[in-house]
Amino acid sequence: MKLPLGTSNVQLVITAPEPDGIRIAHEVGARTTLGVLTTLIAQAKHTIVLAAPFMQPREGLSKDPLASALASALKRGVIVDLASTRDSLDTLDRDKLRNIAKKYIRFFQPSINYQDATKLGLHAKFCVVDAQYAYIGSANLTQPGLQQHFEMGVLVRGNIAAQIEELWHYLVEKGFFVEVET
Repeated sequence: MKLPLGTSNVQLVITAPEPDGIRIAHEVGARTTLGVLTTLIAQAKHTIVLAAPFMQPREGLSKDPLASALASALKRGVIVDLASTRDSLDTLDRDKLRNIAKKYIRFFQPSINYQDATKLGLHAKFCVVDAQYAYIGSANLTQPGLQQHFEMGVLVRGNIAAQIEELWHYLVEKGFFVEVET
């Protein structure tokens, strides 16, 4: 991913209510949540780990531009791990995503949510790409989280992104997250 010239390793990322969200982001020198997530997914070369506790049918990963960016990454053979709650994973057409994937796509739930759907087990929202870039923020992959609420996060690159990906692998290895098939 190419960051604008003169930028640091950390950039402010916001969602602000439309129709003013893009203008607000521009005026304060921030990037938009939807724009950053779309760019991260679209420019991934090897791996994407995306976690958010809440998704909606026909929104977020099921709606453009994120849906197209994800499909394109899968067609390029990018390995994708998606983590969310059972209810949110059920909003995705997982069979369609598996059919698009050249290599693979995996779906994860927090083990506590897998055992008891009434328990959340995941509140973190992040996207790490190629262990080089990561978004960490407050926005869920819902229409309010990407367009209506005020949300804030950061886009980081370098060692912290690699550390986030390492944490993800550790949590999977230790069983905090479990892979789900259905």
